[in-house]
Amino acid sequence: MYQCPECALKLTKQEKNDIPYWGCRNCQGHLISFPVLRKVIGETETQALWDMSSSLISIKRPCPSCTKILTPILHLENDINLEVDICRRCRLLWLDQGEIIDFENIKDSRKKVNLTPEEMKDYANSLAQMQSDVEKSKNAHESFVSNKGPEELWKWLPALVGLPVEIKPSLVQILPIISYFLTALAVCVFILTSNEGLIEVVTNWGFVPADPFRASGMTLISSFFLHIGFFHILGNMYFLMTFGDDVEQDIGSLSYLWLVLLSHIGGVFTHMFFVGAAPTPLVGASAGVFGVMAYYMVRFPHTKVGVLFLFVVFPVWLRFSAKWLFIIKIGYEFLIISLINSPNASGVAHAAHFGGALVGIFWGLSENYNENKIKPSSINKF
Repeated sequence: MYQCPECALKLTKQEKNDIPYWGCRNCQGHLISFPVLRKVIGETETQALWDMSSSLISIKRPCPSCTKILTPILHLENDINLEVDICRRCRLLWLDQGEIIDFENIKDSRKKVNLTPEEMKDYANSLAQMQSDVEKSKNAHESFVSNKGPEELWKWLPALVGLPVEIKPSLVQILPIISYFLTALAVCVFILTSNEGLIEVVTNWGFVPADPFRASGMTLISSFFLHIGFFHILGNMYFLMTFGDDVEQDIGSLSYLWLVLLSHIGGVFTHMFFVGAAPTPLVGASAGVFGVMAYYMVRFPHTKVGVLFLFVVFPVWLRFSAKWLFIIKIGYEFLIISLINSPNASGVAHAAHFGGALVGIFWGLSENYNENKIKPSSINKF
């Protein structure tokens, strides 16, 4: 549900001294809700933080929940000036690494600093303005249009052929074995079938809506690994590898495998629902890939992706969030179906893409729900 405003990674549910909060495993930032904060430090202290945030200057840092710009305020702890960020819409408090509040001593530590509320506001506003200038200089390349691309040079290669790339360096900390396995198997099948026998293989092992459970239902799975043409498999495997490693790290390898397979199966049955008992075989991994992308969009909506355009020899990058990338792709699918009035327009099973995406969306939403629901035992201790 929550995403780190610095790293764009999913925040994990944690607990300290029976106090629930969310933390980033990479930058060690922390998020705590105001209802919890109120029970920890009291109504007076919480209200003081809230009142201060109403008239301060904002910097360009998105809320981990709604992406609205956070408001920085001055928090005083142990005679050290620290800045924390507040989203007034979501009632959330964000702390960077080193700004972890000592919940047990917060009241006493704030009393050690002899500053009036007005002086605190003035100082916080000046601090926010200075940091705003730094952020503008540091993150100028994060604007919607920029000439600066990703740091990894290899990402420019897929970008040159029009594929979107993740702007920030990958923070995946596990070996995405299922992503590698599915990609390698699909490539091997493509190489072995890219000859005169391809039509026969597709006919025998592609998914046929008129006979969905032929070959003992094996075509529900085998159709995922069959592709018609180099660009067909290139596009599918690229998106699977680009977004799949993050998703596999998020839910684990076994769950990720089930996500891909169920998205593919959901996609082929959605295609069958629209086309009826059609005899034409359906092949390709795009339904499963759309499921992975949909899950990624739900869990990592703020992650920046970029698309490269070349004007003569000058690179221009268009940057937008993963959420908007998915909306654009789904919008394109819907537009094609609406204009041509066919779920199988131009030989592409657009309806299957919708079916796979629905599985990914529901799976991502269920992960959000399971991860962020508060246990009764935690509530009873306050």
